[in-house]
Amino acid sequence: MNQKDNLRTIIIIPTYNEKDNIGRLIEFLENKIFPKVDKKFEMHVLVVDDSSPDGTSDIVQKLQTKFSNIHLLINKQKAGLGGAYLKGMIHAVDKLGADVMFEMDADFSHDPKVIPMFLSKIDQGYDLVLGSRYIHGGSIPQDWGWHRKIISIAGNLLIRLVISKFDIHDWTTGYRAIKTELFQALRDEMKRAEFSGYTWQIGFLHKTVRKNFKVAEVPINFVDRTYGQSKLGFEYVKNSLFYIFSIRIKELSHIIKFGIVGFIGFLINYSAMEIFVNAFGVQPYYATALGAELAIISNFTLNNIWTFKESKFTSPKQVLSKLIIFNLTSVGAIVIQFLVEWLGVKFIGESLYRLYFFIALAIVVIYNYTMYTKIIWKKKYLLYCRVKSFEYNKNMLVSHKILIYIKRYWLIILLTLIGAFLRLYNIKPTISFMGDQGRDVRIVRDLLTKADPILVGPTTSVGKIQLGPLYYYYMVPWLWLFNFDPVGTAVGVAFLGIISIPLLFFITKSMFNVNVASIASILYTFAVVVIQNTRSSWNPNPMPLLAILLIYSLYQVYVKSSNKHIILSILWFAVALQMHYMILLISPLILFILAFSYYKSINKTATLKSLLWGSLLFLLFLTPLIIFDIRHDFINTKGLLEFFQKGHHSPVAWYQPILDSEGRVQTSFGDILGLDKWRNIRNPLALILFISSVSYGFVKRNNKTVQIIVLYSLFGIVGMSIYKGDLFNHYLGFFFPIPFLTIGILLAKIAEKGKILGKLFVALSIIWLIVLQVKQYSIFKPLG
Repeated sequence: MNQKDNLRTIIIIPTYNEKDNIGRLIEFLENKIFPKVDKKFEMHVLVVDDSSPDGTSDIVQKLQTKFSNIHLLINKQKAGLGGAYLKGMIHAVDKLGADVMFEMDADFSHDPKVIPMFLSKIDQGYDLVLGSRYIHGGSIPQDWGWHRKIISIAGNLLIRLVISKFDIHDWTTGYRAIKTELFQALRDEMKRAEFSGYTWQIGFLHKTVRKNFKVAEVPINFVDRTYGQSKLGFEYVKNSLFYIFSIRIKELSHIIKFGIVGFIGFLINYSAMEIFVNAFGVQPYYATALGAELAIISNFTLNNIWTFKESKFTSPKQVLSKLIIFNLTSVGAIVIQFLVEWLGVKFIGESLYRLYFFIALAIVVIYNYTMYTKIIWKKKYLLYCRVKSFEYNKNMLVSHKILIYIKRYWLIILLTLIGAFLRLYNIKPTISFMGDQGRDVRIVRDLLTKADPILVGPTTSVGKIQLGPLYYYYMVPWLWLFNFDPVGTAVGVAFLGIISIPLLFFITKSMFNVNVASIASILYTFAVVVIQNTRSSWNPNPMPLLAILLIYSLYQVYVKSSNKHIILSILWFAVALQMHYMILLISPLILFILAFSYYKSINKTATLKSLLWGSLLFLLFLTPLIIFDIRHDFINTKGLLEFFQKGHHSPVAWYQPILDSEGRVQTSFGDILGLDKWRNIRNPLALILFISSVSYGFVKRNNKTVQIIVLYSLFGIVGMSIYKGDLFNHYLGFFFPIPFLTIGILLAKIAEKGKILGKLFVALSIIWLIVLQVKQYSIFKPLG
């Protein structure tokens, strides 16, 4: 924070034909706003007029006789928005001694009443404060035309995606407060002609971010001008798009080039392998090694003349010596590919050689980039990096960022690797392959070989309900990769099970803390029931991943009032509904949270729009099933009713599900935790966990994050109690994350409060539960 007693603050207002607005704005600032501003800020107004023919400057000059803090700068030639701000800021700094400067429109589209909020952020030490329309409390005009809304909303989203800076929400806002120190750091760069127009806003913010200045946002309600016409047009859109893509391409040029060269090498490697295997009958591991050598020669040549051209080798002697070194360092890549192919052929089978190729390729990409930047082009390349900006340096030194990431998240990386082993090891001889799996493989095979599209899936073996098609489209690449071996579809499900481990960790970490996330992820990784349900291809088996995503989106809606996650929660529900109909047991909770979010919403119009978009998405995903149902006398609806009424031979009292819930608690919590073989342990432990979680939820009833887990658990248990049929483990996929989250919450709290004894109890509990899981593993022996 600036230590001066009086911070001279200049509000710069660029004008062109603003005679209807400028006088009213200055009077409002002087009479209504400036008296309310903290006395440490000495407020001034600088109007930068582009020689307006309507007499704008004459009005300002008259006001100068009334107010001593009004300043006028007239450009003899029209300079554009960026040019006006540049000249205004130079004048404010050099002539008026500005400490803080504002960018502000003359047409009242920027509410002057929020100026104190800007200054409060400046006082907190921020270098640039943005008036944001796209954070909580901000808005754009409801009466804007659809085209203007699309330009503004989609434009900002596109900028955030391209520049990869997601914590800034409004890149095009023209309402800003800027410290002089920041402007001085960017002064020379912002003189370039490309910033003379509206590109000034994006360019100034982009350079601020890249130089690591502190940026804050305050909410503003943007209103459309009452007088005059907007000066935005197609030229603004074109220039903005050109700027963001050109600077991002420049920043990422080495990575992009490296990726293109790598892709060409991949095509050469893969094509050569296929030719050697299929045309000449060469063993896959030899064919892969030969293809790798051809790719190495291609990569060296293209990287030398293009990717690292600033370090290019030119003399024949230098090229030859570096090519030899390049080959020697690339021997590792050949060895990696050879070993992965050989091990795969030796222990699994030759038919899956394509899969082994892609696994080896993922390892080789990391190896190659490290070797290229550390050995081949090391000296010249690093010298080149040093003359670039700090952020550009970070973008290129990917290996350094990877090392930092590994150091920070070593536990979840280790758990993911362990989880991958437990879900993939010995999968072919231990796979469960029955009638449903054979049917599914046949459907996917026909889609690949006969181009037979799937609009509605087959009928379930239990309940006779028609399935959705999404699962089968997901299985297509896996069956192709495994050369039509059915194990490919099982690996596809296992892959979803593997990625659910880090997903559970990071989602739980964002909802609670790293301790809860670590405990839940450790137990989830080793859970025998979870592992068993991810080692075979079956529609219900992707459900745990979807349940994790659904829980997180419901949390975002319930706790964070996120309209975006209203749409996502409905989307995850629609996708889960195509996997298994037991997810319907959670539908009352989803409806409750969506209704609650609308009831509590500050901006009900925006929330209603999200609900409508989510509903349309839901209908889109289920349209084939809905049409099928209408055309076939509602066979699915009848099947669902029969499925959920199974076992109800007489009317059920309203309180009966509550009485029956004890058994469902033991089945769900106990069985998911792999305790089915130890009923004397399972039943009391399951009840203790459930009662403890509900009690903790009551104690922490003001903590909505805990509430969402308890509510999901309660709705799930009551729903399972209403359902009277048998509860197989694969029916419980929608509930799989809950026991692990519950244990994570409770044990993390014990560790926090119990100090040494508490931590010891937590450690022993985790070890005990893991041991019980490992005792039941069947992955080390084929099915009998």
